[in-house]
Amino acid sequence: VLFLLHVRSSIVVALTLPLAVLMAFIAMNVFGIDANIMSLAGIAIAIGTMVDMGIVVSESIYDQLAEWEAKGKPGGKAARLNVINVAAAEVAPAVVTAVMTTVVSFFPVFMLTGRDYKLFAPLAWTKTFSITAALIVAITLVPLLSRLFLASQQRTHRRRILISVVFALVCGILVWSAGETLVSLTSISLTALILGVFLTGGICSYWLLSERLRPVDENPIGRLIHFLYEPTLRFFMRHKLLFFSFPTLVVLLGMGAWVGMPTVLKPFEGVARFLGVDANEVPGWVEAKHLFPGLESNDWIALDEGSWFYMPTLYPAASFTQAMEVLQTQDAMIKEIPEVENVLGKIGRVD
Repeated sequence: VLFLLHVRSSIVVALTLPLAVLMAFIAMNVFGIDANIMSLAGIAIAIGTMVDMGIVVSESIYDQLAEWEAKGKPGGKAARLNVINVAAAEVAPAVVTAVMTTVVSFFPVFMLTGRDYKLFAPLAWTKTFSITAALIVAITLVPLLSRLFLASQQRTHRRRILISVVFALVCGILVWSAGETLVSLTSISLTALILGVFLTGGICSYWLLSERLRPVDENPIGRLIHFLYEPTLRFFMRHKLLFFSFPTLVVLLGMGAWVGMPTVLKPFEGVARFLGVDANEVPGWVEAKHLFPGLESNDWIALDEGSWFYMPTLYPAASFTQAMEVLQTQDAMIKEIPEVENVLGKIGRVD
């Protein structure tokens, strides 16, 4: 909406998201992946990538349709269908490559074993399902929806008003049919609700029907981005060394934060010693090594949930009633401690 200023294009992208998520749920059911926190987190993480694929395909179709309309719509409806096919096919290889790259990056997770696999595999599976489903939707459904929603034929003013009034009446009837429920939820009178929905539905419908495909150059947001990006690109093209200094600095700082700046700077210190220079005398050198000591690593996540496990034992001759009394007394005494929020007692055999 922001970059194209075209609501119907955003509707095309929005419709792909729930369909891809539903396809991911179907794949989870087929492959026996449970719906837990980790598996649902995989879908949540993949949302951005899923939307991106729909945006790329719909933007390509929008751009080429707008260019085709600017030329006077040569070829009629058959040519319009061909424009949509060409626009989708133009970006399809790039979209497929992007998805395959993401899927391949999860292969090491599938090679894990034991508790590591049980913890991280659901996330990897669901994210793979989600982006694969989004790919299928983007290259199949988005062109179809674009053909329906990105209409090239501009309706007459009278027809737009007629359709808007009919849509507003339908919205008003739906609100009237659910009047009691809506009034209880919103505390607004039924008349005000019907009038508000009628006006909102009519205005939105007329606005959507009045939208036309405009080249990106006519979009004020697009012109602003072009105005800011072009001089910036020209500046860095003229000053290549300055540009490469930024990614080089990011790589050095990233490696320093990961493995530790002493490890990263060790080769430079060796070169400095060979030249007869003490690198530690350089201002900020020692401070940098102390600032980035490196990330601590562990083979498992350290969990400290503030829980305390206490398991006393009784003599084998103790009856079940005696064990229950001891357990209840123990739970009551532990509960009296101010820092304790909850107490859970279990009873059973040691073995």
